[in-house]
Amino acid sequence: MEPGGTLEPADAQRGSDPEGVFVYEFTYSKTGTAIWLGHLDVMRTMERAVRRARWPVALTQGYNPRLRLRFVFPSSVGLAVLADVLFIDLTRPLSGTGDTRCDDRTIDNAPMLEALNCALPSGIAVGGGILVPQDQRKHALGAYSIADYQIVCRWPRVSGVAQPEDAVRGLLAADQIETRKGPQRLGGFLISLTVSSRTDDTVHLDCSVRFGQNGTIKPADLVRALAAERPDIALASAVRTGLRIG
Repeated sequence: MEPGGTLEPADAQRGSDPEGVFVYEFTYSKTGTAIWLGHLDVMRTMERAVRRARWPVALTQGYNPRLRLRFVFPSSVGLAVLADVLFIDLTRPLSGTGDTRCDDRTIDNAPMLEALNCALPSGIAVGGGILVPQDQRKHALGAYSIADYQIVCRWPRVSGVAQPEDAVRGLLAADQIETRKGPQRLGGFLISLTVSSRTDDTVHLDCSVRFGQNGTIKPADLVRALAAERPDIALASAVRTGLRIG
């Protein structure tokens, strides 16, 4: 099967006319050993993969054109992501028909996605996506502002001390927390934090936070705040399960 599926093989091309650029919104995951890649590594990896898969990616204008890939929320080293969002601008539609008037905007081009995923290393995969209508392109990336996490903490059960639910309630009532970079206010950032389950030595938390130009709250900082008086409490793992518009 030729990389590129129903499209003619093509290298990245400059989309000089906005009318000739097709903006697609994809989900992607970073799991396994790939969680130790930082954002710049993931970005370079994705750029190499779309070139190898011969996707017709549009380029930026100027003396140093770059592939037009945009990540909604960069993922830090050690953080697994299951359904983060990536925008890719193409010079031709994935369907190969050039017709963007169809009601169903969901991508159904398995050869294209297969070629891309074959070019990506183990642990990074691109899932489904949609064609972004032209009148929604300007605000599509900035519309996402909520991140959902599943956090696992090492939390030994000790009698006579505050339980996880009590610690969470205390944190939700606080105005700010101490981080390695200094005080971090919670108002406007922390949406929800709940205990989903626990064992004798671990606690599972579900968390939703806001992110954007003004910053965000990291799972590690939340766990550090919960463990203020318990040095035996520590972050075991964190997974960003998805991004939402809000």
